[in-house]
Amino acid sequence: MLVLQNSGKKLAIGDAGASAFDVFPKPSNDRVLAVHDLPATLTGQNYVANGWDDETEGFGVILQQNRVVAALYTVKSLANDLSQVLIQNYESLNPGLKLTHLTAKNLDYYFWEMNGQRLMLLVQKNDKQSNRITLILGIDSILNALRANPELANADIKNLETLKNNSGS
Repeated sequence: MLVLQNSGKKLAIGDAGASAFDVFPKPSNDRVLAVHDLPATLTGQNYVANGWDDETEGFGVILQQNRVVAALYTVKSLANDLSQVLIQNYESLNPGLKLTHLTAKNLDYYFWEMNGQRLMLLVQKNDKQSNRITLILGIDSILNALRANPELANADIKNLETLKNNSGS
């Protein structure tokens, strides 16, 4: 089973919506924003979004009938060595599953898939010391709508390379 993990707790597709915030609790600072907006590609469907965001991290879930169908966690700046530990952790959580790894100049995508579910780990290089990490877990149809699949990520990488080549940089 694919999961998101935080502080030893796990969140899976189908979990109750309230349990998501046991795994990824809202920080207790005065700069936390509540998030309830669905991505534009999912509006008008039978989904509800709930989450939080602050200056260092963010978490959100997409629910259907109060069950998790997708979850997203972002760390806005994580040291390079901790990023590698996180990647290794998710590789060990998913033994035997095929890993698809796509890379571009400042991006690394890692995908694991099983039984109509997908986990994507995106590493965006902020600078030489830190990365922005985004983890997305969800059912295939939702992650496809969010462009979180290997084929669309590969197309995005090629488009970025084409734009870079055409701009002469």
